[in-house]
Amino acid sequence: RDEALAKQFGSRLSGIVCFEIPDSDPNELRNRLIREKVMLSVRHGRLRAAVHAYNDISDIDRLIQVMLKSSSASRPVL
Repeated sequence: RDEALAKQFGSRLSGIVCFEIPDSDPNELRNRLIREKVMLSVRHGRLRAAVHAYNDISDIDRLIQVMLKSSSASRPVL
């Protein structure tokens, strides 16, 4: 799979991931993540995580856990 992606996209492959969380303010969520030592930025209204060789699975797990915690805390349960 990686070889197929490399052939298709060549040097345009990147560890940068941009995403949105519906009904969330990306700047507010970014501030919460930073308080939990998860560093990312906001670009064009989307959260932007630059995952690279300096990160390991524990960094990704922390990102997901903090996002889940922040997401559930900011929205009412129906």
